Amino acid sequence: MKHFALWCGVAVPILYYGTQFAAMPFYPGYNLLRQVASELGSNHSTNPGVFNAGAILTGIAALIASIGFLRAIPNRVLAWLVFLGTVSTGAAAILAGFHPLPDPRHNPGAIGAGMFFLPLLFLVAMWRHRSLRIYLIANLVLFAILAPVMSGRTGIPLDEYRGVLQRIVALVMYVPIGVVAAVLLRAK
Repeated sequence: MKHFALWCGVAVPILYYGTQFAAMPFYPGYNLLRQVASELGSNHSTNPGVFNAGAILTGIAALIASIGFLRAIPNRVLAWLVFLGTVSTGAAAILAGFHPLPDPRHNPGAIGAGMFFLPLLFLVAMWRHRSLRIYLIANLVLFAILAPVMSGRTGIPLDEYRGVLQRIVALVMYVPIGVVAAVLLRAK
């Protein structure tokens, strides 16, 4: 089960980005720079089910991956914290898929809060892995840089670049799930 769960973790970022590319042909005029991914599942798409099913699958993969992290991370406290953060990430994706834009329930609020702790939790939990440590530090630095950008404090016109900025944020949130899962798979 642990092995399968970690493979699901590897699949999370692939599903996240792959879903978007699969859904783009169904949204005429979609602008990758300006539009967020969730718009691909809105009522403006000719087939919103492609994106919404992909969001749900991404969430399910994250939920399963959380079990792999719980079983593979040796420090029990950190394992449980990473588990909870990954569950939060998965639940947020599933909720977004079941409540597509423009539904106000699309925003997961507190349900997805755990994903914002994952960059730090992964760094602390995987500190012993030297090459992974460098990646996770760089990931955390990017996360810190993105905070003022996404809050609008930098003067970057968010409306013009919110699509690409969201995808960069996903690099910080979703990709480490796959990278850490892959490293844990190799370690066993």
